[in-house]
Amino acid sequence: DIDTVVTLCAEEVCPVFFGNVERIHWPLPDPAAAGAEENRLEAFRKTRDELQRRIEAFCTARCRPAGPERGPESEGASDNGTRGA
Repeated sequence: DIDTVVTLCAEEVCPVFFGNVERIHWPLPDPAAAGAEENRLEAFRKTRDELQRRIEAFCTARCRPAGPERGPESEGASDNGTRGA
């Protein structure tokens, strides 16, 4: 299942994604269009760093930590009234 679609297009036409999903648009310039090779490398690095920053912020705000789901029983509470036994 897909919950969220992130598009990165800036100057070009963004792809259309049909479905009941959250759509987030991060308009980043295409680093491949940065001109000379040394300019493109720096543009790709900047885009990489910006994507990393945005993904980390997105996950900090919305993603749950990986691992098993935690319920009341994992918090030390039990039906028999003992804690941590």
